[in-house]
Amino acid sequence: MAPHKEGGRDGAGIKKDDQESTPVVFGASAQLNQNESLPNLLDAILDVKLFAKMEFGVEELRPSACEKCGTGRGCLGALRIHGHGTRPRDVWGPPRSPEGTPSEITELRLRRFRCLDCDHVMTVRPPFLARYFRYAIAAIALALWLSAAMRRPATVVRAELSPWPIRGFSEPHRWRSLGRWLGRLDDLFGLPCDLGEAGPGLGRRAARMLCARAPPDLGPRLRAFVGAQLR
Repeated sequence: MAPHKEGGRDGAGIKKDDQESTPVVFGASAQLNQNESLPNLLDAILDVKLFAKMEFGVEELRPSACEKCGTGRGCLGALRIHGHGTRPRDVWGPPRSPEGTPSEITELRLRRFRCLDCDHVMTVRPPFLARYFRYAIAAIALALWLSAAMRRPATVVRAELSPWPIRGFSEPHRWRSLGRWLGRLDDLFGLPCDLGEAGPGLGRRAARMLCARAPPDLGPRLRAFVGAQLR
């Protein structure tokens, strides 16, 4: 089965092409050393470029069951969920949270698995990626926080967070992705679809809810970055 084809000119979303591929999220764990601060540790755990350099074996990522038919993975010698190669996936946005971190396009290799019972294909993705979105969810959370909570113009937010240099000629002062993301809060962050707000008010409330998920002793920018990935 062919890999997903990714679309969207400005990276706001990825067009769905493979109807039989389901993402399975895996996480990361780390221990806090005596010389490490909690903010530095969290920032490192959620570093996109760090994930790109990490190598995960097939057994580490193999799903426990098929997302479609529920078949268990089986045991060694009688596996029902087999490795199905890898596929490339671009991740847009700054790899870490500090202000001034340049936005980049980082390529990851995502491992896929196929169920032998129903031929369903599953793609294993890291927790900083949402299905069908080019931008890391932490970058999207930062964009909403800067735009709504900090009230920065869309052009300033886009210049800081987007690695894509081309802007639309008809409305160069806007960044339509901000509005699209506000309409997908459930898919991106697991937030309720109806928060009783609209427009900038919705963005401010969503940003506050994301910041509330993170440890309170972090700075507001890092809280938005971290809270986006904690559910």
